[in-house]
Amino acid sequence: MAPVTPLPKVAVARDPLTGLMGRQGLRATLDRALELSASNSADGLIFKLSIDQSEQLAEAGGDAAFEAIMVELSQRLRRLLRSHDVLARPERERLAILFADCHESRARALGTKILAAVSDRAFAGPLGELRITISIGACELPERGGSVDELFARANSALRHAQSLGGNRICLFTEVPLGRVA
Repeated sequence: MAPVTPLPKVAVARDPLTGLMGRQGLRATLDRALELSASNSADGLIFKLSIDQSEQLAEAGGDAAFEAIMVELSQRLRRLLRSHDVLARPERERLAILFADCHESRARALGTKILAAVSDRAFAGPLGELRITISIGACELPERGGSVDELFARANSALRHAQSLGGNRICLFTEVPLGRVA
């Protein structure tokens, strides 16, 4: 058997559908952001986003409908973000945004702007024009310590809480009831 040639890091780090940074690239970026946060108390936020109607999309139009929406969603989000913010697709059904130099006090305003950009205009896809909403879970980068896995867990807990409240909203990790923290 011929030896397996490893893929270049750039290829591995990108999502092939959206062109966004993938899970590995996001992990590396968050590791660096955590180092900076610990060394100079730099602020930062991580958002995890999920389409509220993802199951219905998949049932009605299959992967093609879901993927078309993900591509357009990623394009809309790119237009909203600053050049130094990081947009990634770490999971098939979720996007993530790292806002560098951003404090939790701005999370609600950023989230509201993103929610409106998604819900105010229909998405074009194989099923025609569709209106979708998203849920957002947000958490702040810790000043000292913490790991990427802890950040993901906090953001995912906040995301699940937003979804449990009916979706189309942002929830901060600090708002998640203690019994719901995963």
